[in-house]
Amino acid sequence: MLVSRLLDFQKTRYARFMNHRVPSNCRYQPTEYEHAANCATHAFWILPSILGSSILYILSDDQWETISAWIYGFGLSSLFIVSTIFHTISWKKRHLRTVEHCLHMFDRMVIYFFIAASYAPWLNLRELGPWASHMRWIIWIMASIGTVYVFFFHERYKLVELVCYVIMGFFPALVILSMPNRDGLLELVAGGFFYCLGMVFFKSDGRIPFAHAIWHLFVAIGAGIHYYAIWRQRFQSTVTDWAVGDRSDHSLGASLTHLALSIPRDWAPWSHAPLAMTPWVWLLESLECATEGTGGVRMRGEGCGDTPAPPGLAPKSSQILSA
Repeated sequence: MLVSRLLDFQKTRYARFMNHRVPSNCRYQPTEYEHAANCATHAFWILPSILGSSILYILSDDQWETISAWIYGFGLSSLFIVSTIFHTISWKKRHLRTVEHCLHMFDRMVIYFFIAASYAPWLNLRELGPWASHMRWIIWIMASIGTVYVFFFHERYKLVELVCYVIMGFFPALVILSMPNRDGLLELVAGGFFYCLGMVFFKSDGRIPFAHAIWHLFVAIGAGIHYYAIWRQRFQSTVTDWAVGDRSDHSLGASLTHLALSIPRDWAPWSHAPLAMTPWVWLLESLECATEGTGGVRMRGEGCGDTPAPPGLAPKSSQILSA
C-alpha cells in the first residue's frame, strides 16, 4: 500500500510529470513537461539523421548503394521529422483536432516504412538465396498493409498494432540470419534489443513519467546502432580506399583537398538539374585542375573544367589581364 502511494504521481507534488492512465481504446494526454520531452527527444536527431543519410549517399559506389542510401536515409529522417511535427502540433495546437488526428496517423504509418527502409541496405546489398530475395518486396507489402490498418483502425486495437510492429521488425531478420555473410549481425541484434526494450515504455503512458520520451530515446539508440552497422559493413570501403591513397603531404590544406576530391561531384541533389552550374561543382573542378600533374587525387569523371564558372565566381576581365 505504501509503495503504491509512493508510485502514484497523481497524489504527490510531482503530479505535473504524468497524467492518469486512459483506457486501451483512448489516447493518453501528456502533461506540459511530457509534451516538451516528446518533442525534444526526436527533434534533436533530425539534423544528425539528415547528415548521416548524406554521408551514406556520398560514400555510395554503385547504383544499388545509392538507392539503398536514399531509401534508408529518407526513412530515418522521416521518422524523426514526422514525430517531431506531430508532437509539436499535439502540444501547441491541440485545438486543431483534425490536423492532430491526421498527423498521429501519419506518425504511426511512418514507423512501418521506417522498418522497411532500415532493412533496405541489408536486403539490397547482400547475396540472398532464391526464396530470401523475395523479402525485398515482401517487407514493403507488409508496410503497406500496416498503413491501411492504421487508416481504418487507428487507436482501436493498440495491442494488435504493437504486435504488427514486432512481427515486421523481426520477420526480415530471419532472412539475414540465413545469409552466408553475417557481418554486422551483432549490431543488428543489439539495435533490435533496444527497440524491444523501449516498447516497455511505449506501453507505459500513465504508469511511468515521461514514458513516451524514454521510448523515443530507445528508438534513437536502436537507430544509431543500426546506422553504424550499415555504415561499417556496406559503405566503409569508400573511406578505406581514400585512406590508403597518397597521403605524403600531411598539411591541413592537402588533407582537405584529398577529402574534397574524394566526394562524388554529383552528390548534391540539385546537380542533376539542367542548370546545375553550382559553385560547389565548379570549385571542386577547379581544385581538380589545380592538383592535376602534382600527384593529387583525381575526382570521378573525365576531363577538367567541364563546368563553367557560375556568375559571381567567374574572374573579371581586368583580373585576367592583370594576371
